[in-house]
Amino acid sequence: MKKYITMLVGMVMAFCFYGCSDENIEIDHSYDNISAIQEYRLPENLESGEVLANSGLDIDNEEIVFIANDSEFKNAFRNYSNNYGEVLPIDFRSNKLLLVQGNCSKIGHINKSLSQISDKKYELTIELTLTPFSPAVTYAWVAGYVIPNSIEMEDISLSIDYKR
Repeated sequence: MKKYITMLVGMVMAFCFYGCSDENIEIDHSYDNISAIQEYRLPENLESGEVLANSGLDIDNEEIVFIANDSEFKNAFRNYSNNYGEVLPIDFRSNKLLLVQGNCSKIGHINKSLSQISDKKYELTIELTLTPFSPAVTYAWVAGYVIPNSIEMEDISLSIDYKR
């Protein structure tokens, strides 16, 4: 009887070991693009309220725009390169810059994230927490992300939430 129990325990352990082996795990690589997405550090005063309208970039409020090459980038940030802090370079051979801006009064805090929600679909979420203690002055907000060239405009949905 002891011999059968030892053999049964050995078979159960072998089954568990085989079932937990890395060779049997299938990895879904369809979401690998998200690791290539990085938040872009914008010039300090641009993030804190200076509107992109002062630059060479034509961008509507709460609309996503792509900057896909060096000439568009230099034109968009021509007023920021020297006077307002460093504008970091982007490798446009494999990436592009996603920008979105808006404006609102009484902004207390801004949370922004770009998440991959399916194989080729992404969601850019901007949450603005409004506070009654801020002055009723309208401020601009801007979000920027460096994304792979393979991501197209129709692949990204924009969600902007104003919370009180």
